[in-house]
Amino acid sequence: MRYKDYIWILALLALLTGCSSEEVDDTTASVSARLALAVTQTSIPTTRQGGDVVQSTSVREINLLRKIPFGIPENGSKITVDDIPKSLTESGTTYQYDKSNQKVFFSKEVILVPGTASFLVYGRAAPKGDNAQNGVLQTTITPDGYPADISFSLKQICATTDVPNDAKAIAAYLNRIANAQATIDGTTYSWKNSTNALLKLLYTNFTGQNPEFSTAAKRAGSSLSISKFVEALRFSLSNQSEHFIGDATATAIRDAIIAEIDNNKDFPANYPGSIGLPDGAAVLMWTSEDGFVPQVETSTEAAINSIDRYCYPAELYYFTNSLIRTSTMDLVNRAYTDETVTKWEDIVSQYQSGGVVTANTQAAAIVDPLQYAVGCLQVKLKKVAPTLKDSQDQDITVTEKAFPLTGIIVDGQHTVGFDFKPQTPLSPDRFIYDNQVKTNGDDYYYMSTTVDESNPVETLVLQSAENDNKVKVILEFQNNSDINFYGANNGVIYRGTKFYMIGTVNRPTERTADYMNQVFTQDFTTTLSVKIASLKEAYNVLPDLLSPSLEVGIQITNKWIQSTTTTVPLE
Repeated sequence: MRYKDYIWILALLALLTGCSSEEVDDTTASVSARLALAVTQTSIPTTRQGGDVVQSTSVREINLLRKIPFGIPENGSKITVDDIPKSLTESGTTYQYDKSNQKVFFSKEVILVPGTASFLVYGRAAPKGDNAQNGVLQTTITPDGYPADISFSLKQICATTDVPNDAKAIAAYLNRIANAQATIDGTTYSWKNSTNALLKLLYTNFTGQNPEFSTAAKRAGSSLSISKFVEALRFSLSNQSEHFIGDATATAIRDAIIAEIDNNKDFPANYPGSIGLPDGAAVLMWTSEDGFVPQVETSTEAAINSIDRYCYPAELYYFTNSLIRTSTMDLVNRAYTDETVTKWEDIVSQYQSGGVVTANTQAAAIVDPLQYAVGCLQVKLKKVAPTLKDSQDQDITVTEKAFPLTGIIVDGQHTVGFDFKPQTPLSPDRFIYDNQVKTNGDDYYYMSTTVDESNPVETLVLQSAENDNKVKVILEFQNNSDINFYGANNGVIYRGTKFYMIGTVNRPTERTADYMNQVFTQDFTTTLSVKIASLKEAYNVLPDLLSPSLEVGIQITNKWIQSTTTTVPLE
């Protein structure tokens, strides 16, 4: 990717060594040739999706390389979706040569059709870790290599909207508590029908029907959030005994509620993290008919994201769409064994016989280097004030490790075509969830009152669409402070639970370069510098990111420049 302060060069060297002119016919015979690619690195280390994954700290081996030959492109310079591929057969052994800051991979016995003048080439970095760590792209490249049939898409973390069993178990647990009842002298008394003032208030709050505490009857449904939620309920019941003096019925109901809270042996320990989703994707809604019901799809009532929209980050892919240069001389020794030839430009300059493979061709080179096919988002945390206001105007103290950054979510991701640009019409929006945001020292980055700006957290993304003027970026934090606080819609952010700050990245109004036409561009880095001003718009569940009325807590300046930091104040 192109960085202001360091540059990666990934060159594809294609050296095609053919038969003599007496052995081939320009129109019918194929040319036995050799292909190679080279990776060049000049960089400084940074950090990760990991840094080794996004390749900011080291060059990764490349596999699953696909080379598709074409004739002269219809537009004369770049292969288009309508161009027709030619055939290519690869066999034999691949060799590796080391040069100064460069590795060259050389494949023998490649068969090319005369008339070949250009190439599409795809490379994939060798995977490192699981899908969450490495990222993953679902690739469609048909055997014949027609550009119209080539696509790349993010892999969904959860491919269906079937309600997960853990979500059902959490809902059932809460419904048992809500339906708690006690029997006295043959008469059954339920919590929901209690006339005790405290029990009535707690029931209203428990089911999320009290506007003082929530403007919607939906509740954070992760294992951690629900554990803290019922822990708070149990504390209220156990520590307000004055409300039960002389009221045997209310006391019996209270004891029945506590018994149901403690009956949690089947309670899931780590949902939805157990299936790879962010905690904020777990949502429950209370209905008078069915009690607590897990919400897994976008609806007017729930206003959440369908769980099948969340995807793993993109993985490291490479791509070039290039013409070739040819030579009637065999240049293999010059390219591979001559240690004085180290620059790709110097190698290409030796190919002097045109740009089309013929019967006389002895060698050819793919001119344009392989570039990153994906974009990179960098997020840096700016220094915050010693205290931040929540939505009820409480001062929340920011201690050294009170609020670690635990994840990043990016919307506006679509299936891309052969050129790694979004296909038309656009596929449904997908959201990247990257939870691999620790430092290389395996610790988190934190909101800090002393560090001016953190090192960058990096996430690989697909190029966004040109008509996506705004793309939302959501930061996931954990409340490790010593206090519960209130965020958006007066939702409670319990100690130990996750919360979400949402912002919008804007395309610049005045775009002076092609890479500015979209928020994220292949082979470029978008850097955001995030300053948190308050916790008033912190969400305890992830709202519908496609909603035009979404409350935004991060305000991002309308400026996007290649590798230039954008200051992002969070209100």
